[in-house]
Amino acid sequence: MTWLRIGEVAAGIAWWLSAGWCAVTHGPVWMLSISDLFRGAGVLLLAQGLARDLVILAIQAMGRRRSAHAGPRRMLCLCVESTVGSALIVICIVLAALGMHERVGLSATVVLGGCAALWSFGYLSRDLVLQVHREPDHLMIIGR
Repeated sequence: MTWLRIGEVAAGIAWWLSAGWCAVTHGPVWMLSISDLFRGAGVLLLAQGLARDLVILAIQAMGRRRSAHAGPRRMLCLCVESTVGSALIVICIVLAALGMHERVGLSATVVLGGCAALWSFGYLSRDLVLQVHREPDHLMIIGR
């Protein structure tokens, strides 16, 4: 396990521990709008991916490779983590445009637990991509 992975796992553990601490101590209740929840979730996922990519670029700039077989490859694809984060931001914008500003009271445990779950999702989906290509006769494809 690399230092990057260890740091990311440690941050996820910190999220889970803070949610657990709030559950034990009966943390505060925060009033958040529904669009704030989607925006926060999207920003968290995008920031996690950006931070990881910046560290990887810094490591590569120092002359170290990510792995022994990590040469440059060309492929039209979308990172799952960034795609979900961007979709959450779009949902936030749509909800704000529709005027949905109702506020809900959420305990700190729920908010921090949600952040921990999102962080875990981001960590687990870090290497998943959606490959994009044109398939003219896609009705004849049999899924595996």
